[in-house]
Amino acid sequence: MPKYQQLMQKFLGFACIVGPLLFFIGALFLPLGNQGIGGMIAPYGVALLIPVFMEIGRWIGQVQPRYGFVCTVLALLTTASSTAAMFTWATSEALINDLALTHEEIGLYIGNDPYIFPFAILSALFPIMIMLLAVGLWRNRLGPRWVPALFVVGAVAFLLFVVGGYMEGTMFPAPVFIWLLALLPMGWRLWTGEMDGILGETAVA
Repeated sequence: MPKYQQLMQKFLGFACIVGPLLFFIGALFLPLGNQGIGGMIAPYGVALLIPVFMEIGRWIGQVQPRYGFVCTVLALLTTASSTAAMFTWATSEALINDLALTHEEIGLYIGNDPYIFPFAILSALFPIMIMLLAVGLWRNRLGPRWVPALFVVGAVAFLLFVVGGYMEGTMFPAPVFIWLLALLPMGWRLWTGEMDGILGETAVA
């Protein structure tokens, strides 16, 4: 394997492990009522997931070019937007502490800001993007079947908690932990060189 591919494989393994781990650690601070610390940790974890999800989209694209292309583009846009959106956690905490604003006032401002609104829409599609990746993995039998299964379970839990209004409470870390379970073994195998590429195998009949 060329040196560049070796380095990229190591980096993807690192991103698969550290990315969801930082995301999960940051998410744990929300139920504790400390968005500031969570907002300083979680965004870096989500940023590390950008190359991971894009690589999964690339693998899907080797079998389904158009579908894989859509997945890869959505992986970039939604994960990058989610990274930017999560940095607002720390900003919101500062506004609450320094200017005595409420969460409702901050939410109203963000909802009416034409510059922030597109990021909010794209970040809201983050779990949908993960479900699309899961469909591509499952349909084309790329990698272990439990990976797309956990992707879907985490994404559905995320959406249910958003609809139920639990995402700022104790339930927020749950879907993130499920995604961590899906990506951690994959990251370890990449880091140790046990498999080539993000999934380690191509489609099987």
